Amino acid sequence: MKTISIKITLLLSIILLSCGSKQLSKDEAKSIINQCQEKSGKEIFKTNKYTYGVIDIPDSSNANFSNFLDKHKKMEELGFVSINDTKKDNRQFGKSKNGIVEITLTPQGEEYLVGRVENFFGKLSAQFKSCEYKIKEIIEIQEISDRNQAKVKVAFERYNETPFFKESNEKGNPKEIIKTVPFRKTTDGWKLCD
Repeated sequence: MKTISIKITLLLSIILLSCGSKQLSKDEAKSIINQCQEKSGKEIFKTNKYTYGVIDIPDSSNANFSNFLDKHKKMEELGFVSINDTKKDNRQFGKSKNGIVEITLTPQGEEYLVGRVENFFGKLSAQFKSCEYKIKEIIEIQEISDRNQAKVKVAFERYNETPFFKESNEKGNPKEIIKTVPFRKTTDGWKLCD
């Protein structure tokens, strides 16, 4: 009887130890990251700055004049902003010699709005979602067993580029981002966001 209870105790100990020493696989890490992203309701995205509101019209001899109009007219053609004709400048401070233009967001444009700051004269500097990122692959998992942690190197790829995405800003919005994500080992298994 004594040998049977010793064997059962040893068997249970081995089972418990093997469950507690489970290594983090690439598939499990990817699943945990996706679950945390779903649970938080936050997607991974980048933003670009766009200025709208009441804006001074640059001098027509200035090289920025055509760029100024082209950028805003392109957004108007896409249905993200509406441009009101040149208005007379009735502001008390900071008067523009060339007048002002009022650029407002349409409901379609507001869908991409992340945050904005208004200055004194009605000009708005805003951040708009330019692209999103999703997991491409788990590159490497480095477990630190004495700390019950793991460092997971993840490659994210760019997708879903919005009209606010700028190809010229490839450095800020690379096609692939590699991040190291810290996991922790608990009695319930590997965790990231809980």
